Amino acid sequence: MIAVLFYVPLLSKAQLFLPDSLVQAYQHASNDSARFFLNRQILQYYFNTNLDSALKYAETGLMIAKKNRMQLAEAAFSNTLADQLTNKGKYVAALKYFLVAFAIAEDPASEKENHWRLIKDKPIHYERLGILAGVHHNYKYLMERKKNSDPELFHTKETKRIAEENNGQYRVMTADHELGKIFIKLNKLDSAERLIKNAEKIAQKLNDKIYHCYTLSDVGFINLKKGNKDSALHYYHLGIDMAGSQNFLSGLTYGYLRVCNFYLADKQKDSALHYAKLFQQSYKAQGKVDRQGQDIGVVYDNLYRSYLRRDQVDSALKYSGLAIIAKDSISTDRLKNLAVFQNISLGEQIRLKKN
Repeated sequence: MIAVLFYVPLLSKAQLFLPDSLVQAYQHASNDSARFFLNRQILQYYFNTNLDSALKYAETGLMIAKKNRMQLAEAAFSNTLADQLTNKGKYVAALKYFLVAFAIAEDPASEKENHWRLIKDKPIHYERLGILAGVHHNYKYLMERKKNSDPELFHTKETKRIAEENNGQYRVMTADHELGKIFIKLNKLDSAERLIKNAEKIAQKLNDKIYHCYTLSDVGFINLKKGNKDSALHYYHLGIDMAGSQNFLSGLTYGYLRVCNFYLADKQKDSALHYAKLFQQSYKAQGKVDRQGQDIGVVYDNLYRSYLRRDQVDSALKYSGLAIIAKDSISTDRLKNLAVFQNISLGEQIRLKKN
């Protein structure tokens, strides 16, 4: 889902753009403190545009934080790296870094250390709890891979509880959105719509155009499930337009997939193929991604179904074969990762309860 570096958006109020001056400043930084904060800004750009580059910067940022014994910075970057690894399908490695982030962020004693402040105008207690809410938020995505809504619901509710106690409106917004998505899966559409529209209101208040595009797309999806097709398509395009205005590839991919599926179901073959190709382009531009509902198998499958609608048999057969190969490979990798992850996860839970 959305890539959020810590718990406060750094670039969400402006178009995602990486100035050359920022890269040059990072390359010529004279000390670790400057290098860390410049790395943080660059990572936020790549987090929303190219996950391969984001992974590299997340690893570097964590290394700098650990080297300088900056515990809250280590927790924040451990959370970021774990989220990246989750999106790469590396669940066991992700769990390792989530556990580190939880251990630091849950401990009030971590506030007493000398820190590089991630937010300068707030108490350090606010910063720690904000990071903790962010860890719960990202850990929910890892739990989502187990296809069990109970842990998803628990960690999302924890995100919201901590954010409300901490008066962190950004994280309340993300929690309401994720709760809404869970309720969509449970077919509780009225509750889902109420939560996601509340997230949309907060996004407007915060002028957060990065996250706002997701809420617009999901309001559209709820309308579709309720039978309001015109309204659904309207919201889908609002989300796509907003994501495009920010050069937000993840948001574009999210919207293109929704519109492609809409046109496939509506038997509008030309439009379906158009958006299947846009989905492919925006997906590939991000690097290798393994999100729920967004992987290379889905890309090929949508192209296959779109060409089939147009009776272009050769192209349909080509992408059908590619989809089968990709899905088999992805399924095998996911099953292996999940099997190891579930065993380690259970063992770690037992260990943590004893400590």
